[in-house]
Amino acid sequence: PEAVKAAIESLKGELALIIKASVPGGKWVIDKYSKLKTARAEKMAQKKEIEEMKVDITEKLINTPLDTDPFSIYWRQSMKSLLARKFGKGCLSTTELGSDWSVIDNIDVTVVVKRVESLTGIRLSREGLQKVLSIHQY
Repeated sequence: PEAVKAAIESLKGELALIIKASVPGGKWVIDKYSKLKTARAEKMAQKKEIEEMKVDITEKLINTPLDTDPFSIYWRQSMKSLLARKFGKGCLSTTELGSDWSVIDNIDVTVVVKRVESLTGIRLSREGLQKVLSIHQY
């Protein structure tokens, strides 16, 4: 089987040379086909590489334990930095700057909803407000 494949590939090469030499525009067609074949091979190699990267990333995510919940890090660290950048360093008290204090646990959702209502001009019904408040409790 391998010898047959090698013979067929050799014949394809010879056929390409004959077409290039004897058919008007043959060189252009063969060159175009060769470029297409190369591009296709490169695309397949890229797909394979991407799949390997996906597998590698997935394995790393699955096998790497997180020290702390990312959600907690966001509300205990990142959000505090964002608030300080937006409103100045004095916007949070010493207690609020502590690592035990979480922004999300201390948000008054009613105040936030009222502010959104005033900014957008859209008012929630009592039922809608109750649903929003019940979601926050989880």
